[in-house]
Amino acid sequence: MSVGSQSGTNSRAQTSTLGVLFAVLLVLVSVTAVSVAALGTLDTEDSTFVGVSVEVTTDAVVVSGEGGESVPTSDLTLIVDRDTTQRYGFETLTANERFGPGDRVRLELSPLESFGDLLGVRVVHEPSQRSLFTDRLVVRRATPVPVGAGRPVGAASVTPTSTRTPVGTDSPAATSTPTATPTATATLTATVTTTPIPTPTPTATPTPTETPTPQVPTIESVSTDAYKSKNTDLVSATASLSGVDGDERVVFELRDSEGTLLDGATDEGSGDGRVAALLGASRGDRDKRYSLVVTVYEGERVVDSVTVALDAP
Repeated sequence: MSVGSQSGTNSRAQTSTLGVLFAVLLVLVSVTAVSVAALGTLDTEDSTFVGVSVEVTTDAVVVSGEGGESVPTSDLTLIVDRDTTQRYGFETLTANERFGPGDRVRLELSPLESFGDLLGVRVVHEPSQRSLFTDRLVVRRATPVPVGAGRPVGAASVTPTSTRTPVGTDSPAATSTPTATPTATATLTATVTTTPIPTPTPTATPTPTETPTPQVPTIESVSTDAYKSKNTDLVSATASLSGVDGDERVVFELRDSEGTLLDGATDEGSGDGRVAALLGASRGDRDKRYSLVVTVYEGERVVDSVTVALDAP
């Protein structure tokens, strides 16, 4: 064998070895890149989502952070299914840059939703397209904003004024001139002064104050509407009161045929004599008749109560 042949064989062997090493290196780099990307995705999925809860009233949708990690508000979208599907970025509902446990965002509804209707709500994490909340919620009655009572206007107190009229002074002057002997003349002047008599001051008669008759709140009528929603029987109740004074408290109680309390609500009223509540019972109670108990309290004292029998919807 010649020296030239041995040199060519060695060159080919070295080239094959380098090719194998290059291929192995390329595979290792590819596997490392895929592993890093997968770990980054898992870490994102495990730590970037916050738990949320949603409440719907006639005038607003309120989203509250319940747990998990905070996320940028620009990553979250609130979707409300009304007549059309409407999307709202969280960054348009709050000035905060992040949303997490304990945070709240509020979407004012215009026009207002109807009490007792169902409204579809979703909260979506845009980068991952994960739905954090999806449900159709019952629209509840908005909490009335308390109005400060104005200062009561009392009856004006009038003090009668008497005018003292003094009697004028009469100063008549009487002069007598006696005549003596022709040789002498005497002049006598007499002055009479009259003291004025004071006029007595009249005493004002006080005007009697009328004592108002206390009003007692009374239930005039109760109207109900029962319907089904998912696994729940809902009862919408409205009561009309007379004799309201702003201090009454109305308690609604939904009970089954055995008198067991299923749900309850309290309405402080808004001064117009109308109170309302939305009560619910699980689907398992539908084979029973319900009774709605409406009770009016003044402080801790019961002033009126009405019971209405209902059939399950």
